[in-house]
Amino acid sequence: MVPTVKDPSSDFALCARNGSATLRHQREKREKGKMRQRFWELGGSRMGKAIGVEDKAGDEKKEAEAKEEEEETDYKKAAGFQQHMKKTEANSHFSKSKTMAEQREFLPIFQVKEDLLRVIRDNQVW
Repeated sequence: MVPTVKDPSSDFALCARNGSATLRHQREKREKGKMRQRFWELGGSRMGKAIGVEDKAGDEKKEAEAKEEEEETDYKKAAGFQQHMKKTEANSHFSKSKTMAEQREFLPIFQVKEDLLRVIRDNQVW
């Protein structure tokens, strides 16, 4: 196996191996909160049956799973720019009144387009 880090005792490698203390603390805090909540749930226990509390554990599990799914983010979808590129409606009066070809003619490069293409053809590097 080839090591990915040249110096495994470097600060960067040690931090990567040990993980973030902040993330570890937040994860432990969240798990403790879940355990506390489960401890005080009476539904489904003998005490809950004696008192007459209904078992809501199934509903809460579904809600927790739905919440976890919401927390998961599709980063590829969030990082993409395709959504705003699909918008085809014109924003300005200029874009509403001119065709696409007429709009291209107003671009600064359009005036020197032929010269630029000629220079590229003449000086093409293979």
